[in-house]
Amino acid sequence: MIAKRIHIIEFKSELRHRFYRELKAAYWRNFEEGLVYASTIVKLDTSVNRAMDHTVDPIDDFKFIEQSLPAY
Repeated sequence: MIAKRIHIIEFKSELRHRFYRELKAAYWRNFEEGLVYASTIVKLDTSVNRAMDHTVDPIDDFKFIEQSLPAY
């Protein structure tokens, strides 16, 4: 039972890592195509890097992005 739970946690972590790798690549493609400003790509890239360091946690990289936006 414990081994199965560990396997599920590792599987979710691997899925999240792959998702973030693809997300990061998409962000950089948009930057290279001129669709994203340099200042924006820095925030997006930082957000993905932080999320990739915590792949056992639920996906919530946009919380970091929201916190870095100015309040209006």
